[in-house]
Amino acid sequence: MARNVYRFEDLHDEYAQSWADVQINKKDMARVTAAAKLVLAGKAQYIAAGTPRGVPWWVVGVWHWRESTCDFAGVLHNGEKIIGTGRKTKLKPVGRGPFDSWPEAANDALLIKGLNPGSPVWTPAMFQFQSERFNGMGYRMRGLPSAYLYAGTNLYRGGKFVEDGVFDRSVWDKQLGVVAIVKRLMELDDSVRFVDEADVIEHASDDRVLTAEEIDPDDGLSEDEIKAIQTLLRSKGIHRVGLIDGKWGKDTVGALAAFQSAAGLPVTVTVDRAWVDKTTIAALATAPQSEVGEERAKTTASDLRKAGDPVAKASFLNKVYSAVAGFFALIFGAAQESGTAVGYLSPMREFVTDVPPVVWFGAVAAVAAVIWWQANRTESAAVANVRDGRDAGPA
Repeated sequence: MARNVYRFEDLHDEYAQSWADVQINKKDMARVTAAAKLVLAGKAQYIAAGTPRGVPWWVVGVWHWRESTCDFAGVLHNGEKIIGTGRKTKLKPVGRGPFDSWPEAANDALLIKGLNPGSPVWTPAMFQFQSERFNGMGYRMRGLPSAYLYAGTNLYRGGKFVEDGVFDRSVWDKQLGVVAIVKRLMELDDSVRFVDEADVIEHASDDRVLTAEEIDPDDGLSEDEIKAIQTLLRSKGIHRVGLIDGKWGKDTVGALAAFQSAAGLPVTVTVDRAWVDKTTIAALATAPQSEVGEERAKTTASDLRKAGDPVAKASFLNKVYSAVAGFFALIFGAAQESGTAVGYLSPMREFVTDVPPVVWFGAVAAVAAVIWWQANRTESAAVANVRDGRDAGPA
């Protein structure tokens, strides 16, 4: 028997109508909100995974939620927890892997579905079609709205695949569908947006290529997407990125230009203009960690302070303040045992006459200890970040 082939062109109007009609069930709204926030928490990972294949981050995110509730131990294909185990998938699709990292596995899952930069154009109808393709057309073959898409909404009518190839019409899917989660994401994050159907029709025959002068550095990239690029650069040991602020500053542009040059890619970024092509993002996502130089690996807190690092300087001052507070607490405690010293300190004691001396001494000493401990932690983290290349240190 010939296998059913479903074409987007034939199903477009149905998906467009479903998007217009769908509503999140009131009883499921709290769960939908929680799911959307979980997807948002993994946004940087989803941007890194989806950008090389031209898939919006929220599409990757809701598919991952459906497959493994956003657990990054579970592959995007089917949620199996095989990352880093050396094992291959046993569920459909069978035999994929092994994978050393989640982005590697996600790229494979998107690749085998034929998803590539520039195609498809992500309208609401296309999102539903690709989501149904990603899961399989089994519901459609049975004349039912897909639980993968519509569970948790007014369009779902029951039925569920309880395991691979086994469908039970009487079972209701307790998982949420991806449409409900995306609808909620659109309310929580302005970067979750689809291409307008009218724009697709208007520009369908427009194949003109923009010149460099016409390209806006921020076109197509939200602040969060630029932050993800900055975070990726730092994670690869490319130090002079500047702040993770979602802006094309000179440090970020310089870091990206250096990466493109080192990777043998065309340098598309300058101080005056910057844009990121898909090839650069793909190379950046899969690039190895840059080696840290010997001098950087020996960085100390004193080095950072001398160079003007604000975190190192603030941490040092906090340690000084805590030491001074601890010193006075010690002196005050000792004063309780010394009549002569008590006489000298009597003006100070008038302020705390209602507080037992032991309590006063213990409280000040404890506060001093906590301040010193926290400052030391902050200082140590700053040094570690510079040593291993995650931070450039002071400019």
